[in-house]
Amino acid sequence: MNNLNFWSSNRNYRRNLLNGIIVVITALVTWKLSFILHSFSNDKSSIYKGSRKVLHDPTLIVKHPWITETRAEANKGDLPSRAFPKFRHPFPCLDPGNEFMMIDTPAHEGILFQRPQKTGSTTIVGIILRLAHNRAKKEGNINRCKVRAMHGSALSLDYGQRDRSKSFLFSILRHPTNRAISDFFHFRATAYQVTPTDKNFRQASLKFYDTYLQDLTTRNYTKDSTLTHDDFAKKMGYKSFQEISQGIVKYGSFKIFGTHPRQTIIRDILDDYNFIAVMERMDESLVVFQMLLGLTTKEILYTRARSSGSFSNGWKGRPCFYIIPSFLSPGMKRFFNSEEWAKTIQNDLNLYQAVNRSLDRTIDALGRDEFEVNLQALRRGLAIAEENCKGRIKGMCTEGGEVVPLQNRTCYIWSEGCDHACIDELDT
Repeated sequence: MNNLNFWSSNRNYRRNLLNGIIVVITALVTWKLSFILHSFSNDKSSIYKGSRKVLHDPTLIVKHPWITETRAEANKGDLPSRAFPKFRHPFPCLDPGNEFMMIDTPAHEGILFQRPQKTGSTTIVGIILRLAHNRAKKEGNINRCKVRAMHGSALSLDYGQRDRSKSFLFSILRHPTNRAISDFFHFRATAYQVTPTDKNFRQASLKFYDTYLQDLTTRNYTKDSTLTHDDFAKKMGYKSFQEISQGIVKYGSFKIFGTHPRQTIIRDILDDYNFIAVMERMDESLVVFQMLLGLTTKEILYTRARSSGSFSNGWKGRPCFYIIPSFLSPGMKRFFNSEEWAKTIQNDLNLYQAVNRSLDRTIDALGRDEFEVNLQALRRGLAIAEENCKGRIKGMCTEGGEVVPLQNRTCYIWSEGCDHACIDELDT
């Protein structure tokens, strides 16, 4: 009888779990079917050439082979870099007035986080919001410090006009290929339920042309913001816009940068930011962030945010959806090793490498010995935080895909900073 009552009271849990399983099975069957269909295709321009073997275990998160190679590349060549200096001004805790906590209007003061999508930014936002609330108690009689931590471009937020003595501007990058994979499975395959075929994957990935540069730049290098597609094509030496490969993607980049050397743009981005973190080096980045701003270990603690293989908040009609775990087909692996993809991400990869090099230079400038002491302290604190917060963090969705009532959530807002209470009570 008890078992019957249990299953009866958990219909929503079982329905959401079943839906998640069905989505994964459907994706796998569809992808495998696409291999079979394309094996009979004579389209020699297709990316489905060569062996069509069974996929690697699709239940595993992609283990990315590009990181070590990129880290090595970042330490050679003529890429610009800098050692980010310590923030020599008072902690930028400004009164936000009646501003909504998460808002995307322009800002010239406060804690300014330029937030590219699918770069681990949810973890950073949790730290920022906790910092904004707790520092407000120390810095003045206000509820929280002024913050910007929404998605959007630095140009749209007018960061180029910020007061550098009253603001700390920083961002985070992820290897462009890793980001493209995560973006496709989170948004296209999961949120918009696009069938994860090689063709759909490839088309979605090609939008990542100069996207980091466009997101992070605080400067507009041209006055062609009203340039039409055809005018743009003629300016670039084409007869019509249709002649431009990846035209609509490149158009957005050239509206901002024109033919300005991308190497100079990368140098300007490094100069315009107080710090840029690296997702694949999250703990190292957070310790540098701590040392630049003079924070405590407790102020940079975090717990693991939502990821593939779990449920994420959605929208009306689908308030919680299962994030399909990332995986790569042989065709997509070939595409990511192609010249086409290399050209697509070339400038963003150069920025990523420059940021990696800058992270190393900053650690050296701050002092490796002190950095290592702080890094070990962070790792001890993270273990304590994970243990203390276990089972206590309540976001918008349960592990089974049910909506958590608003009054039961532990977040500052939406699914942001849901671990703040269980971290704040720690003594570490």
